[in-house]
Parts: sequence; C-alpha cells; structure tokens
Amino acid sequence: MIGDCGITMQQVEKNLFPEIGYHLRKEFRGKGYGKMLLDYSVKKAEEMVFGAVLFEGNIDFYKHCGFDFARKFGIRYHPDSRSLLCK
Repeated sequence: MIGDCGITMQQVEKNLFPEIGYHLRKEFRGKGYGKMLLDYSVKKAEEMVFGAVLFEGNIDFYKHCGFDFARKFGIRYHPDSRSLLCK
C-alpha cells in the first residue's frame, strides 16, 4: 500500500462537515501519486456537491494543484488561516 484517502464526517460545534484526508508514504512522494489522490478526492467532493474544497498542509503542493489561499475568497477557518487553501 502506498497510501490512502477518504472522506469522513467531522463535527464542528453542532454541525457535521465532510473532511477529505489522505496520506502518502514518503518513498512515493514526488511521483505524481499525491496529485492523483487529490484529483480523485476533489472529483468525489464535486459529485457529493461540496460548495468548496479546503486544505491545510503543504502550501506549495496545493498551490501547484490549482488551489489558492482561502482568505482570498473570504473564508476563515480559524484566526490563523494562512495555511488554508481553497478551490
């Protein structure tokens, strides 16, 4: 197994929100697999009619994949949302 991805429901205060998560083993990074997992996750999110897809983490990777800073769309997740990206 090189990694995994999935969508789970996360409770934030009294609301449930879908969360996409994925992990890729270090030796498989930089070979296009992460982009494949991300593209698949975004496709599934679109099929589930998500209004937006937000990610935290590797800013350079997500920007390379077409995401931009969520604050440019007026989206705030927490007080320090510099690492939150949106598409």
